[in-house]
Amino acid sequence: QGGGWNEKSLVVFQGRPKVGKSYVLGNIAARSFLIGNTTGLVTVELSERKYMKRIGASILSISGDDYQEITNVDHIDLINKKLINLKKLNIGKLYVKEFPTGGATAIDIENYFLRLESKNDCKFKVIVVDYLNLLQPIKEKNGLYEKIKSISEELRGVAMRNSWCIISATQVKRDAVNNFDL
Repeated sequence: QGGGWNEKSLVVFQGRPKVGKSYVLGNIAARSFLIGNTTGLVTVELSERKYMKRIGASILSISGDDYQEITNVDHIDLINKKLINLKKLNIGKLYVKEFPTGGATAIDIENYFLRLESKNDCKFKVIVVDYLNLLQPIKEKNGLYEKIKSISEELRGVAMRNSWCIISATQVKRDAVNNFDL
């Protein structure tokens, strides 16, 4: 990417079902936050709580399974030490927002993060959207290709208007996974 995520851009990863698109997007949000960016993450599939656990495990370098099993004092002390060390770094801010599946448009996402910028006196650099196929186009479209194309164009417009880098993913239809031309 030439030294980072470019503002006013939309970056879309493509993957088959169950390949780890959400993990990749969560890791991108975590890394963006760790290098000092104000970062937003939109989830329309997983709950905010589940995403925060996933990102927390990534940020604190704890395996997801270990993170889920944290119950004893030793583990809590370890996490507290990692959090203290993390706060010493030049980290950014991370905001996670859950929208209902199929209920959010690019404009809903834009309005939410613009309100946060105004309320918290910050400027977002990266917005991660998990994931494209589960958003709603502003104008109803016929066919999957037209729907994803429309949502992509709308998100690109949001990125351009706000000088954000929006990163998302799209899922290949199950019956098209082995096609040469996706």
